[in-house]
Amino acid sequence: MPSRPINDGPKVTRENYFRPVPAEGALRQPDGQRAALVPPTFLADLQNSLQQDFGDTTHHILYCTGFDWSLRDMVGLGQRLRGQLGSGSPDLWQMDAKSVLEAWWAPLAAAGWGTCTFSTLPAGLLLAEIQNSAPAVAAVRAAAPACHLSAGLIAGALSFHDRGECHAVEVQCAALGHTTCQFIAGASPHIDVVEKWQQQNLPADEIHRRIDALPDAAT
Repeated sequence: MPSRPINDGPKVTRENYFRPVPAEGALRQPDGQRAALVPPTFLADLQNSLQQDFGDTTHHILYCTGFDWSLRDMVGLGQRLRGQLGSGSPDLWQMDAKSVLEAWWAPLAAAGWGTCTFSTLPAGLLLAEIQNSAPAVAAVRAAAPACHLSAGLIAGALSFHDRGECHAVEVQCAALGHTTCQFIAGASPHIDVVEKWQQQNLPADEIHRRIDALPDAAT
């Protein structure tokens, strides 16, 4: 498969990505979409409200919301890169996955969702590690990983790039006292095994050790 790194221009910052329009009393993104600045407590209030109405399915709703959100973002990223690289540029799936995901996450980092690094793991899996994850910062008295929205975002973006259904599992969360939030993402069957390990409350280090022993995704 052809691969091409992305040079996505100057670093995306909040100041150059979210532009105030005083006449409208609004913030606008470069594509014209309206944005809003909210405090971290907004995410906590959102989850509490959903919990009251949907109970145990709240985590799934947040995950699916993030998944759909990232699919739309990836469509926009493809259009933006075609404008920068020219009409003859390759599709996103032909470009280096790490570079694509970093370019996709940059506006989210500017918006305050945390800084994210991506790296490949054995068995065709991906590691996404977020520092200062907004859902983790907002979580209060968390007893389990809290970044369901972020997990959905990562799963949707990787699914778009790989042109196949992928899922993401949070194996370490700052809301539980860790330094960063870690997500393992990929396709079945290996991601299903990772999810079982997470449900067994295995620490991230042990999950990484077990991933190293998984057969290659192509075998």
